[in-house]
Amino acid sequence: MAPSFILNRLADGAGRLSPHSAELAAKVLAAFCWSVLRLRRRTVISNMRIAAAGGLQFPQGIEVTARRAFDHMAQTVVEFLRGRRHPWTEGVDLSGREHIDAALALGRGAYVLCAHQGNWEVFGAALSNLIRPAHILVKPVGSAGVNDFILGIRRNNGFRDIDRSGRGNGVRTILRTLAAGEMVVFVLDQTRPGEPRVPFFGAPAKTNTGLASLWRRHQAPVVPCWIERLAFGRHLVHFIPALEITATSDAKADIIKATCDFNLVLEGIIRQKPEQYFWMHRRWK
Repeated sequence: MAPSFILNRLADGAGRLSPHSAELAAKVLAAFCWSVLRLRRRTVISNMRIAAAGGLQFPQGIEVTARRAFDHMAQTVVEFLRGRRHPWTEGVDLSGREHIDAALALGRGAYVLCAHQGNWEVFGAALSNLIRPAHILVKPVGSAGVNDFILGIRRNNGFRDIDRSGRGNGVRTILRTLAAGEMVVFVLDQTRPGEPRVPFFGAPAKTNTGLASLWRRHQAPVVPCWIERLAFGRHLVHFIPALEITATSDAKADIIKATCDFNLVLEGIIRQKPEQYFWMHRRWK
């Protein structure tokens, strides 16, 4: 049976559940993944230990926070599936909107800097639906059928992905988007082959320098942003004032410095709600 067929049936089923029943389903899913499948459990705990060595505090302890991170991920999955019938942005509020409004008012568009914090799928849709079109660099997920399923639900909710299928397509789309006064979203907390290792919670991690490189080509404001889960189906998007970035004659040094600064900003975001961060990615491999 094709994975896309199963996913479509799951989306149909999740969409028919009441919010309370959907939340209970997420709790069952989290318990199953944690206790039975033990899905990337070692990776999550290992990543948290690395971050703790770099100064990240876990007041409730790593094990408890890891278990709560599974709860959060399961809710994110169920919320995603319900997106076929229930618009993601119905339960979203905004905090600090004046920061993104001020950045966009300059007329150069804006870069949005973020991590896989909170429900990032809802986050991407909320930017476009509640503020102004936001275009997001994403990677294909799984097989063609699975990727089409994911893109279908995303686009149904106003999530705008950037096509990177052809050489140079991504950059051209980004520059057109900024010229139109819209937003380009960079999710910079994933390992990227061929990139330099810069500190992330004190440990070297291959980090995407694309935002820093593009900023030198088109100097639009960089506005950090993150989304917080308040409850199942309810979220709060936080905007932070635009970052101060400088350019010198040494492009390579500027790019590394800006990328290091971006990582520090992301660390600060993750510190707000470490249990809502995506710890399943092997960030320091």
